[in-house]
Amino acid sequence: MSMTDKHMRLIEVAVKAGGGSTDPKLNRALANAIEGAKKTQVVSNTNIEQAIRRGAGLDKPKNLKSANYEIIMEHGVLLVLDVETGNISKFGNDLKQIAKKHLCRLTRGGVKEQFQQKGFVRVSGREDGGTLDPDAALEVGIEHGAEEVTEIEGESKMCEFLCDPKDYFALSKALSSNGYVIAECGLKFVPHVPITVPEEHLEVVGKLCDELEEHPDVVAVHTNIA
Repeated sequence: MSMTDKHMRLIEVAVKAGGGSTDPKLNRALANAIEGAKKTQVVSNTNIEQAIRRGAGLDKPKNLKSANYEIIMEHGVLLVLDVETGNISKFGNDLKQIAKKHLCRLTRGGVKEQFQQKGFVRVSGREDGGTLDPDAALEVGIEHGAEEVTEIEGESKMCEFLCDPKDYFALSKALSSNGYVIAECGLKFVPHVPITVPEEHLEVVGKLCDELEEHPDVVAVHTNIA
């Protein structure tokens, strides 16, 4: 699939993740997806508009299907894939080749049950440039369905809120209206029992996840690694 198709798919998913909101000012995930598409300089405004309409269910391809796939690796590592594809058979064959290459096993059932689906909202800062205080943000979040918040260390400090799957869009809007910058929101699979694995195996898992995420039909990859 071309780069244009890949970014159009991301825009469609962002609209769905935003509860069908097609306004980038209200749907931060959509705004990020549009910005990423425009940076490629190959995705046209017409492409973007078409993707937004499809994401809202207005021009959805009839053959596009959503599915989850499950993978088992060594050291008790489990993966759940969110997939949207127009060709289940072809994707299945692609996935078998990837699994064979990385010495892991595809399975049906038994893996997804080790996870629970949660809504999530990631906050990257405050609109006024102030310091991001997780405790203060949690006070706002709790009033709108947040169950917990964790700090994510990386190039820039972020906070991730978890909530009931039905509450993430309302939580995102509430945090945004209180001056927080929403980096991303949507649904994810969270492991019931997160695990730790040897450092050398983390690299193996990382290579598999990288290849899976590069596939145009893979929307997200979830693992049970802490």
